[in-house]
Amino acid sequence: MANVVQANLRAALAPIDGVAGQSAPVSWTVDNQGPVAAAGPWTDSVYFSLDETLDPGDLLAATLSSPPTLAVGASYQRATAVNLPAQPGTYRVLVRTDSGGTVLEYDAEANNVR
Repeated sequence: MANVVQANLRAALAPIDGVAGQSAPVSWTVDNQGPVAAAGPWTDSVYFSLDETLDPGDLLAATLSSPPTLAVGASYQRATAVNLPAQPGTYRVLVRTDSGGTVLEYDAEANNVR
């Protein structure tokens, strides 16, 4: 039987401003708020978006692998450096945990993006 977990993306942090093409740090925390451990691997993805909604027009900036498992009530943190978009503008950084939909969460997918 597949895992039924609730992977909650608790926080995503990125700089307020930067220069196009410059590297910038991004970090985030993921909690397992479900009743069973999550078995990986899955992927967390970082995007640049012109709005607050993840959609196909957003720019993929980075992908990172998850830990092999995430116990009930446990969390993990990830951090990476991303290159800011070359096109100047006001962007939001969005992070999506389990971006490939590997972990079965039933109706709890809404909290996977911050």
